[in-house]
Amino acid sequence: MEKFTINDWLDIHKEVEKAREDDTPYYVHNSGAIVGDANKTEKKKEFSYDVEFRFDKSELPKIPDGAKVAGRFVTFSHHFEDININPRNDLKLVEALINIFPIMKAFEDNLKLCNDKAKEIDPDVEIKDGRYVSNTKQDEMSELELERNKNFIHIYNEAGDEGQISIYKFVQTLLNIDDDLANHMKPVSVLNVLYATIINNPEIVNEAETVFGY
Repeated sequence: MEKFTINDWLDIHKEVEKAREDDTPYYVHNSGAIVGDANKTEKKKEFSYDVEFRFDKSELPKIPDGAKVAGRFVTFSHHFEDININPRNDLKLVEALINIFPIMKAFEDNLKLCNDKAKEIDPDVEIKDGRYVSNTKQDEMSELELERNKNFIHIYNEAGDEGQISIYKFVQTLLNIDDDLANHMKPVSVLNVLYATIINNPEIVNEAETVFGY
């Protein structure tokens, strides 16, 4: 299982932020209530995903048709059709997301803290593509960026493998594949499926967050 980067985690955070603004109805676990726009209760359609897998040659009885071979590694893609969130897998997906959110919250808190500091230093600061741009106090902004990035690295290291495993588990549950195949999914494919699911089914994010009372 290949590791995600800090930028990957920040991208996940951005997608979660977008999902929070969506008003598709979702179930609140703490109260049993349904929250959201009742006019958006139409049945969610099924989606298709293309996922790349990478194996060592020694792990495969034979090389699949259409696979790419580079040295001892074999890479191939599989197309998954008619994928949706249903009552059978909903709680399993929520469980996987629950283990991701504390990490997201830590990234979010660090980002907000540093953004607020930047605005205290220079109320006219421009925050663009992760950079603090100031016409009068750029040196201080550069130091703040360094502090923020160090904190991100600390959060990333503290998270260990738990958050990453939870993301793989989420995609594994969604696609209904076994552990061995799931462990060989390429990170970019895992993230693409996660992003697409958050976009297609934002209510699953909001449902999971109710467990924490967010």
